[in-house]
Amino acid sequence: DSDSIVVIDTLRKMVSPFVKDKNCGAVAGNIRVLNTEAAFIPKMLDVSFALSFEFIRAAQSKLNAVLCTPGALAAYRRDAVFASLEDWINQKFMGKPSDIGEDRAMTNMILKQGRNVLFQRDAYAYTNVPESYKGLYKMFIRWSRSNVRETIAMAKYVFTDFRNESKVGPRLLFTSQALTLLLSYPFTLFMLYFILSHPILFLSSTLFGILVFSSFPALFYAKRYNWTKSFWAYAYSILYTFALFWITPYAIATASRSGWLTREI
Repeated sequence: DSDSIVVIDTLRKMVSPFVKDKNCGAVAGNIRVLNTEAAFIPKMLDVSFALSFEFIRAAQSKLNAVLCTPGALAAYRRDAVFASLEDWINQKFMGKPSDIGEDRAMTNMILKQGRNVLFQRDAYAYTNVPESYKGLYKMFIRWSRSNVRETIAMAKYVFTDFRNESKVGPRLLFTSQALTLLLSYPFTLFMLYFILSHPILFLSSTLFGILVFSSFPALFYAKRYNWTKSFWAYAYSILYTFALFWITPYAIATASRSGWLTREI
């Protein structure tokens, strides 16, 4: 991405998985936040990105099925790209050209070929992220809309004989993604009912849940990078729970819309 800085030796390290694994079709780099000193939101996202890449994508890589190679830093095998190029360029969703989530779409098409998609932890790029709430929710809406589209696309091949290697991993990852989407409306309705019927219990139980479940990303970040900055994991969870919970239901309802959103496009 044009708003990202690549660390020295990153490109060399990105090539390594292709050399070791001849069936590797794409590699996801490790993304950190560049503008952490600009505002509170980038500080929160830096902790979130650490977990998203160095734990979640690392786990997906063990299954040879990273679901998204990030636009900020990704590498692709030439043959794998050209095998998907026509479908990628002409991809449509609900009758409209797909012009967002191009990184997720390319990754999905490479996985469909039976290729492996891996994560390279020591290949770093630092990227600018939104500094305002408005910019943040627009970015998340774009990501969520592409996630809806690509989860549907993945459903069309993931239970077929699409690869020679074990298909259990990709199927488990797909199931997790699909359940997140399918349960978003029931969960939101239950949450609203809980708020109206037992507001104090909802608030206390939610805050306790945030304390418990945010401790893992906090400890993970503390071990990897910085102890004092790890506490932003709790702030991010509070922000997401109370101010961004609506993103997935809204993205599902508006999945046919496109536009970059964060760059006035």
